[in-house]
Amino acid sequence: SPFSKFPTLGKRFILLQLLGKGGNGEVWNVIDYADNQHNCALKLSTSLKHAQREHLTHSRLKHENIVAVGDTAYSIEYRQQFYTAFTVESVKTDLQQLIEMYEYFDESLALKVLFQLLNALTYLHGEMKIAHYDLKPSNILITEDECVKLTDFDLARHINEPIASSSVGTLRYLPPECYRPNFGDCEGTAEKADIWMVGIVYCLMLWGKHPICHDKTSHEEAKATLARYNGQITYVRQVSDLSRWIIHGCLHPDPRCRPTAFQLHQSLQATMQQQL
Repeated sequence: SPFSKFPTLGKRFILLQLLGKGGNGEVWNVIDYADNQHNCALKLSTSLKHAQREHLTHSRLKHENIVAVGDTAYSIEYRQQFYTAFTVESVKTDLQQLIEMYEYFDESLALKVLFQLLNALTYLHGEMKIAHYDLKPSNILITEDECVKLTDFDLARHINEPIASSSVGTLRYLPPECYRPNFGDCEGTAEKADIWMVGIVYCLMLWGKHPICHDKTSHEEAKATLARYNGQITYVRQVSDLSRWIIHGCLHPDPRCRPTAFQLHQSLQATMQQQL
């Protein structure tokens, strides 16, 4: 990291710990001296355009299951390099870390996480008309009181935007339509891609494994496997009928047949109320 000496940036942010790295920059846990020594996360990007676009999108979102973002994007210079930076609410744990720690979740806990994730997506897709387009365990944060918070809106786009080719997004989480030669013909949209990613994340919670690509598959093999996918899934562990319905719906090979976040959320709500 260019910040490995833990500098104080912009005469206000004291860097404590590197939380993550992406294509355009890094996320650090910091103390903000200009804001009552408040502990938050600072997202630093070398791409002005990317960072401003992400901040603009993220700052419009106000929801209990989406991390809060600071009001302002800052320009920070360090060692003759300019960074665009903004603060986000600090949450120490993400779903990826929990899956690695516990290997897999019992179904009731996986459904609780899924329910909150769908709560965020119902708001994003329904009210804001925004698709996240990079749903994966490392972008799903979990607070100490088990509240799920969605983060990283770098790839967010309009829900009806046609899916991009497989060069945009995270390879193993993208839907099969991205890998088919005529990917533009199937009415695949960013919204339907989000629903596919929800299915992959749910399987990872239940089984600790990707339901279609094995852990050791190369990029090329993963692409070929996803392009050939016809809806057949091997169940590593037995799950309830509700979970089967969720998995088969989200991971339908035809994007037009996948349910909406609202439909999934409603079904889960009804089932959870019956169980109470």
